[in-house]
Amino acid sequence: MSSNFLAFQVEIKPQEQIDLARDLAVLLKSGITINESVRMLREEARSAAMKKLLDEVIIDLEKGNPLSITLQKSSVRLKSVFISMVKAGEVSGSLVNNLLFLADWMERNLQLKRDIKSVTLYPKIVLSAAILLGFGLSIFILPKLIPIFTGMKIQLPLVTRIVLNTATFFRDNTKMIALGVLLFIVFMVLISRWIPTRRILQKIYLRTPFVGPLVRAYELALYSQLMHILLKSGLTINESFDIASMESKNIPYQDSFLIIKEKLIQGVSLSESISTFENLYPHNFRSIIMVGEKTGTIEGSFENLAVFYGRDINTRTKNLPTVIEPILLVSIGLIVGLIALSIILPIYSLSGSLR
Repeated sequence: MSSNFLAFQVEIKPQEQIDLARDLAVLLKSGITINESVRMLREEARSAAMKKLLDEVIIDLEKGNPLSITLQKSSVRLKSVFISMVKAGEVSGSLVNNLLFLADWMERNLQLKRDIKSVTLYPKIVLSAAILLGFGLSIFILPKLIPIFTGMKIQLPLVTRIVLNTATFFRDNTKMIALGVLLFIVFMVLISRWIPTRRILQKIYLRTPFVGPLVRAYELALYSQLMHILLKSGLTINESFDIASMESKNIPYQDSFLIIKEKLIQGVSLSESISTFENLYPHNFRSIIMVGEKTGTIEGSFENLAVFYGRDINTRTKNLPTVIEPILLVSIGLIVGLIALSIILPIYSLSGSLR
């Protein structure tokens, strides 16, 4: 199936995929056949996408096709790791365990995203309120002061002239500004989907203070958790890298996965392969991988790394508000202070001239 077609597939929500994996594992573990299990899940399905997926699965299972093949060719998209874990489980006879591993990983991954979103929600609200306040003052309040200040027979201070000219510009060009902002947002959304642009932006994010370490910790936690469950399910290291490269949304990490996989094929060790990317994989990450390779416990090394970086993310997300809040408060204070100063200075100058 072509990648162009995949782009137009309906995708099931992450929580629904988690529930599907866990519920199917429970039913199979209880001794119910896979055909009957899928029928039972179809009866309980709520979303149209899930119903459509399970309808297609039921038809293909009745034809004798494996579950992984059915999921892969379905018009409803699942995570690539979902299909790979099911396929590995069918081959090794550990489908139930693989589905449980998969559900646990997707749940941890979803929780990580929720934690980061919850931490950044407050700064987004404050920043949006500041922008709305600035637009409100510029369009509705400051223009009403223009006749008063222009009627004063005094030289207006520079800061007042700048603020009033800005307010006049916003008042006279409100529609053009709104259209320009809308077009800019659309342009940024479209260009951000272009891989070269995403690569550049994500490299900048990785080098940005506070943001870079958080992005790196998130990617390494996601990658470590995924590699742990893939290796635990019986997949080879090369197969695991293939899946990991598709699951990561960070282009620099995707690029590194492909290069690392090529080096592994050539016989280079994993720890030596990742040492090429010192900005993506810290020293402690490489050291733990090296120990795992020497002791034959690479799966356990990824599990330990997943725990370490999961805690690192929790610590960083808790500390993030203490860094962002002062910056936001100072920025808002400067804006409000500038506007207040532009209003007070002419009044002060006028009262001084009357003496």
